[in-house]
Amino acid sequence: MKDFLKDLEDESFVIFYGSQLGQAKSIAEGLVDVAEEYDFKTKAFELNAIKDVNDLTKLTCPIVIVTSSTGDGEPPENADKFWRKIRKKNLSATTLQSLKYTLLGLGDTNYNNFCNCGKVINRRLQDLSASTFHPPAWADDATGLELVVDEWIENLWPALETLIRPDSNQSITTMSKTTLTVPSCPAVSLKLEWTEDGGGDATCASKVDLRNPLTPYPLIDGDPVPVKLTKARILSRFGALKTALELTVGFTEESFKFEPGDAINIICPNPVNEVNRLLERLQLLTKAGRTLQLSVKQGAKGKIPVFLPATVTLRDAFLYYFDIRSCPKKTFIRLLAEHTSEENEKSKLLELCSRQGSSAFEETIRFASLSLLDLLLTFQSCMPPLEALLEHLPRLVPRAYSISSSPLSSDKEFTFAFNVVTFSKENGRQYERLGVCTGWLSQRSRVLLNKNSKELGLENASSDLEAAMSALTIDGEESDSVSNEEIIVYRRKNQNFRLPEDIKAPIIMLGPGTGIAPFIGFIQHRDNLKKKGDSIGEMCLYFGCRYKAKDFLYEDELKALEGGALTKFYPVFSRDDPQTTVKYVQHRMEENKKAVIDTLFNQGGYLYVCGDAKNMAKDVRDVLIKCVQSVKEVTEGEAKTLVAELSTQKRYLQDIWS
Repeated sequence: MKDFLKDLEDESFVIFYGSQLGQAKSIAEGLVDVAEEYDFKTKAFELNAIKDVNDLTKLTCPIVIVTSSTGDGEPPENADKFWRKIRKKNLSATTLQSLKYTLLGLGDTNYNNFCNCGKVINRRLQDLSASTFHPPAWADDATGLELVVDEWIENLWPALETLIRPDSNQSITTMSKTTLTVPSCPAVSLKLEWTEDGGGDATCASKVDLRNPLTPYPLIDGDPVPVKLTKARILSRFGALKTALELTVGFTEESFKFEPGDAINIICPNPVNEVNRLLERLQLLTKAGRTLQLSVKQGAKGKIPVFLPATVTLRDAFLYYFDIRSCPKKTFIRLLAEHTSEENEKSKLLELCSRQGSSAFEETIRFASLSLLDLLLTFQSCMPPLEALLEHLPRLVPRAYSISSSPLSSDKEFTFAFNVVTFSKENGRQYERLGVCTGWLSQRSRVLLNKNSKELGLENASSDLEAAMSALTIDGEESDSVSNEEIIVYRRKNQNFRLPEDIKAPIIMLGPGTGIAPFIGFIQHRDNLKKKGDSIGEMCLYFGCRYKAKDFLYEDELKALEGGALTKFYPVFSRDDPQTTVKYVQHRMEENKKAVIDTLFNQGGYLYVCGDAKNMAKDVRDVLIKCVQSVKEVTEGEAKTLVAELSTQKRYLQDIWS
């Protein structure tokens, strides 16, 4: 880890960032690029580059901190050491009285501890007598980070000017409301050379080693493990809105240690047909099999993506290393605008990436989950150079799935469940597609589904299997070039989403849809313990889906476990009875509020929530606060404090996704 003090010269200010998935780092690096335009000199470092809190007192310039939070409000991996250092109680209250700072926190209000890392650091800096020169801000990914980030950055520059050059006759002013305020265009610093002609054959096999990435993936725990898909089954039924599948995997080379509540990260490629279509749109399909090498132009400040091999074919670069599906950021749209020749199209792209166009960006780009290919098909005169894409596209990272079994049932295999995500051709999306990983897994599931059906004598069955197979198919889709059933997985770092160490502790679980997956493992685990003669705590499960007859996942297993390890089971079906007001898991929980509050506050119980972050998890929290307020007869503020204490005590735990 670089020591920031050894790398400083005469910086106007210094930037520190804590970044798990790259957003905070990208903002920090963007500030470095733009600083030159205002005649400021700066450098960006990871927060962990601060070896000692007292080192900040050696700075004669202000600092800017940009940090995200991960898990349940924890610091990113490149900020965790600083997080621990600054929270030490033996620091003097005047330790940082000479420090001037500002801070931008990135978070998501769908999670319990919004921007917790940034807020803790900010409070601690204040406790140590540091002072702000520009108000800290908290950006919410649930509504769009840009809504806060853009304005905070725009006002950062005049604040720095006032602090650093108070006697300057020049002043930095913001743009007028009639002028578009757009981000600076990212520089293109890379030079590309073709070193080999492998042809443009779309079916050429990849030689990529997925088990040995050049740089670690985020939130990874341990080494990659090859596992083999052995079984697939359809959890949903005919007519379900979503096709839910369960895959069973066995270990091929080594044991995979896991506990109920753990999740795996699956390494998957982008869809072959989508990569080919992107290359065709960029007029590069004939070069798909050629090997490329990247270097940094002389005098340029950019760098080659650290995750990209020194030599790689163009197709493999887009298949395995770059995320071509993720929603483009505003700075990336600014880059596309720079390489758009038709004026009307360029103006539209500039508006979308401007501060004034934030609402249009949210509605047109973000909420519709548009991809790079969507934009290129929409704006036909846009022709970005390949070097620019290779420098600024984000990394393709593994996708996470909760394990839905217990090692006490089998330590040689585990199961996981997922919905096959589908995106229709609408709302600006120019082509139909499946989710990157769920689509890739569904390709493999088709082979296993057919095989399993034949083994069970169900190959002529018409309803569920045919409906599922149809849902897993996209017109014009090409088969993946990897034909075997082996996949590469990592264990995902667990943020305490595990059963209590005390097996007698009562637990409450809320898991609608595929959110039930980890709880199947929880119940299996305690059921095995009970069969061995151990005394276990009560287990209460709230499960929700649309229709009992269509998407009641794990129905047979749950009925078999009910009355055993599963003490109480409360299913709820949101569409079966249009008249009912009890539609979702939080409504059923509210019906049982006295028992819920007694379990959590009188019996030392645990509450687990798994599923959608945007609606369900937030609604569960709101209803829980109402339950506490009602049963304990306290104010709303007091109820929120009590619920927050549950989170702090790690007795209110979430495994949720946006």
